[in-house]
Amino acid sequence: MSESLNPALHEDERSMIETLRSVSASLRDLPQLLRIVRSAYRKRDRKPHLEPAYVNWIERYVRFYQTKPLGLLDSKHVSAFLTHLARRPGISPADQEQALDALKFFHADVLQAPIDTVGSYTRAKPRRRSSTTPDGEGRSFWRLDSSMPADD
Repeated sequence: MSESLNPALHEDERSMIETLRSVSASLRDLPQLLRIVRSAYRKRDRKPHLEPAYVNWIERYVRFYQTKPLGLLDSKHVSAFLTHLARRPGISPADQEQALDALKFFHADVLQAPIDTVGSYTRAKPRRRSSTTPDGEGRSFWRLDSSMPADD
């Protein structure tokens, strides 16, 4: 990987990223990597309230691939990670989209290896809303008046 790293990163950050691109990211390096992620995020014109979510998705991604050098991770790895997320309970399509945005940022702005397109991956299923009322009687939320006939 001979392309130069982001000049906005400090020298020690560039050195750390170069090292992590060639060797597997160990969990002991994770706090330093996440500091670099936060620094890169703050240097961009991004929404500050989303920073913790982006850092969380990137941390989960790095932990998922902790035995692979970060420099070898590409769009196929992003697709596989997103498919993994879709199979986890509690992950919504919006969560999956946010994870994708975070990983695009990570590859482009931190690893300096942008991914243009992500291949196909399993989409998370939308969460189903309960069709019962808070009192648990099983009536439809959409019935506005108790005098309306039930849809039995």
